Amino acid sequence: MLSENNATESLLAGAWTFDELCAEIAKARREHLFKIVEQMKPMTVRQVFYQASVRGIVEKTEAGYNKVQVDLVLMRRSGVLPYGWLADNTRWQRKPRTFRSPQEALERTAYFYRKDLWADADAYVEVWLEKDALSGVVYPVTEKFDIPLMIARG
Repeated sequence: MLSENNATESLLAGAWTFDELCAEIAKARREHLFKIVEQMKPMTVRQVFYQASVRGIVEKTEAGYNKVQVDLVLMRRSGVLPYGWLADNTRWQRKPRTFRSPQEALERTAYFYRKDLWADADAYVEVWLEKDALSGVVYPVTEKFDIPLMIARG
């Protein structure tokens, strides 16, 4: 990847103009962000930022977070990054489940039926998570075992 350090060297050597250099750095960063999201989708912006910062793609600062956020917006709007690959766990829709007919209601109920795995247990189990950004990773496991996942919004 074109880092900011070797980018500065290229600029000083006259290989690129400043605008060309900035565009190349952004392009390389976006390619890395795409690969991260492609491998771990769906992800929140914060999850992408954490992955990018630990991989050295952006600095772990507010400025680094802003770069990731702006890049993801531009990638989504340009059609490069599918909208479904990013999750926004802060927005919830509340709508009752409705059906076109009693027959459809019965069919859907049968389809979604799931046995309560904990009905005869002597204990109640739930998992609490302090980082909402990790919920997409933890929920598939808790869902598999019918364990409620409580997010504390950290």
